[in-house]
Amino acid sequence: MPILDKLISVDRRIIYLIIGVAVIVPFFVPVNLPIYVSPPVQSVYDYIDALPAGSVVLVSFSFGPSTVPELLPMYKAILRHCFSKKLKVIGIALNSEGTTIADNTIRTIAQEFGYKEYEDYVYLGYKFPPFAVILGIGEDISTPFPKDYSRKNLSDIPMMKNIHNYDDIDLVVDFGSMNTPELWVTYAGAKYKEKVAVGCTGVMVSGLYPYLNTGQLVGLIGGLKGAAEYEKLIDKKEKATVGMRVQSVAHIVIILMVIFGNAVYLLSLKRKI
Repeated sequence: MPILDKLISVDRRIIYLIIGVAVIVPFFVPVNLPIYVSPPVQSVYDYIDALPAGSVVLVSFSFGPSTVPELLPMYKAILRHCFSKKLKVIGIALNSEGTTIADNTIRTIAQEFGYKEYEDYVYLGYKFPPFAVILGIGEDISTPFPKDYSRKNLSDIPMMKNIHNYDDIDLVVDFGSMNTPELWVTYAGAKYKEKVAVGCTGVMVSGLYPYLNTGQLVGLIGGLKGAAEYEKLIDKKEKATVGMRVQSVAHIVIILMVIFGNAVYLLSLKRKI
C-alpha cells in the first residue's frame, strides 16, 4: 500500500501549511458558525440594557497590550452598548500600559454615537495603586482623580457635577488581566455595595465564578468567546467574532488531522499483522 506509506511519512511542513491555511482563510472568507450566548454574558447585557437613560457606568481599563486581543473587543462592545442606551460613561485606567489605548478607544467609540466629552462621557486616566483608587472613589471620586486625563479640573466638568462616589454610579465594569476584578468585588462591592461586572481573560474565568455564583458579580464576560457573545448581543460583529471563527476552524482542522493520523496508524498496524 504505497499510499499508506506516504501518509505515514508525510512531511511535517505540509501539516504546518494546512494549519496555516486553516488560520488565514477564515479571516477573509466568512464562515457562519453559531455563537451561543452564555448566561454570565447575558446577565451583563441585561443589567446594562435595563438601566434608564442618564445612568452612570464606570468602565475600568485594567489591562495592557499583551491582552488587548482578548479584552479590547469586549471593552468596545460594552462602550457601544452604553452609548446606544444613552448612558453616561466614566473611563479610568488601572494599568499604566493601557492608559493611551483606553483614551483612544473611548474617544473613537464616542464619536460613532456623537457623544460629547464632558457632557456624555469623561476619561479620567491612570492612577495607582488600584486598591487605593477603588477605595478613594467610594469616598469622593475627586480624591484619586482631582483632574481628568486632559488635566481639566473635575469641578469644571459638567457631567461630574452630581457624581461624587459609588452612590452616584449605577455599575462598574472592570476589564482585567490581573487581580483587579477581585479588588473591585472586595472594596467596591463588599464595602460600598456597588454593582460590579467583569470582563477578563479566558484563563481567569474559572477563578471568578465563585463571585458570580454568590451574587457578588452581576455578570462575567470571559475571554475572546465572551467578547464574541457580547458582539452578537449588540449586533455588532467585529474582531472577537472573527477571532472565534478563526479559532473554531483551526481547532476543527486539528481534530480532523488527529483522527486521520490515528486511523492511518491503525491501518498500518493492521497491515503488519
